[in-house]
Amino acid sequence: MDALGYELLKEIPKRLKAYCKDESIFALDPYKQKDSSFSLLPDLLVIDGGKGQLSSALKALKKTGLEIPMISLAKREEEVFLPGKSFPLILPKNSEALKLLQRLRDEAHRFAIQYQKKTRKKHLTASALDSIPGVGKTIKMKLLKRFGSVENLKNVSEDDIASLTGPSLAATIAQHLKS
Repeated sequence: MDALGYELLKEIPKRLKAYCKDESIFALDPYKQKDSSFSLLPDLLVIDGGKGQLSSALKALKKTGLEIPMISLAKREEEVFLPGKSFPLILPKNSEALKLLQRLRDEAHRFAIQYQKKTRKKHLTASALDSIPGVGKTIKMKLLKRFGSVENLKNVSEDDIASLTGPSLAATIAQHLKS
């Protein structure tokens, strides 16, 4: 797990430990090691989707050994599926409970889309210049604006690069681009 940037918890909260057979499933982002919210179990898991998604989520939860109530909300008809029930629960369209579930789902969608956009943007703006010491966002943008691409930058002289960055950084950039 360390190779992925995660560490095993040093101490599993007793309430959580009681539910679990295999403690190795508990990993924590090293930057959030002191976050006490990880010691609390949710009162309810709400799955976005219908009967199939609920079934898959129940199987995954069962593997953890945890017992947490779970429902799913299917978007098309706003049906609420419950484990072990063949037919969905249909809440009135003006029900406060349904409105709460819809807001939870919509916020989860908003969060996921925002994360995907951020990741995609980061991927689209990434270049070989990002790994060069001393080259920050400003220098990177100056170089790309002047030379058009990293490929073009590889073909220019160190003096041309130095006109934007200074001689020592130009030497570093040229060295990194050649390797």
